[in-house]
Amino acid sequence: MNAPQTAPNGDASLQYTINNQNFIHNIEILKYIQDSTSLLTGCCCGLLQFRNYDGFIFFIIQYLAVLAAFVLIYNGGNLKKLNAYYISPISNLVLDNLFRELASFTMAWILCNCIVS
Repeated sequence: MNAPQTAPNGDASLQYTINNQNFIHNIEILKYIQDSTSLLTGCCCGLLQFRNYDGFIFFIIQYLAVLAAFVLIYNGGNLKKLNAYYISPISNLVLDNLFRELASFTMAWILCNCIVS
């Protein structure tokens, strides 16, 4: 993630400007990490023979844990700086990829469950 910039007039308050290339790069990194972990946890659910809500609860825990780890590692845990890296942090981090990751998780879960059964 790229560091925020200060105001050009030397003002003490920080003015955050978003560089489009950096914004897209940050989103692509998060998308790659979430794709990989969703497929991996889907395979784990299938191999462990999780059924019904147990698998979806496992997905929600995994999704939020990966998101929290991403914010802690790449942002240093400073939640106030998220506005410097994302246009709308909640939307960009949580909601944009949720159904994409749920679909890949479910696909891997069903595939591995059918192979084991």
